[in-house]
Amino acid sequence: MRAYVYDSVDIPPHFPGGDGAMVRFINNQRRYPSEAYHAGVEGRVVCSFIVESDGAISNIEVVRSVEPTLDAEAKRVISSMPAWEAGRINDNTVPVYCILAIPFRL
Repeated sequence: MRAYVYDSVDIPPHFPGGDGAMVRFINNQRRYPSEAYHAGVEGRVVCSFIVESDGAISNIEVVRSVEPTLDAEAKRVISSMPAWEAGRINDNTVPVYCILAIPFRL
């Protein structure tokens, strides 16, 4: 059991390779659910998650929903991410609360 999850750290966690690599990863992994696609549903699913002190992603939750199949796909994409570089306070890695929007556009 974790005592603290931080939202402000000296060095924030980051996706391996940086933001550009994360965008490429999301674009390569994201699959538009056919029901939502054919219904013309689009938007940004906002998810929260924790980057653990070892870089693993945990506790993925939808903060702002668009539609159930898009929400599930956003959670799937985040759960398939490789380990991140962990956040740090001083020289210690710590779990950090993060928010990320996954866009779905037709």
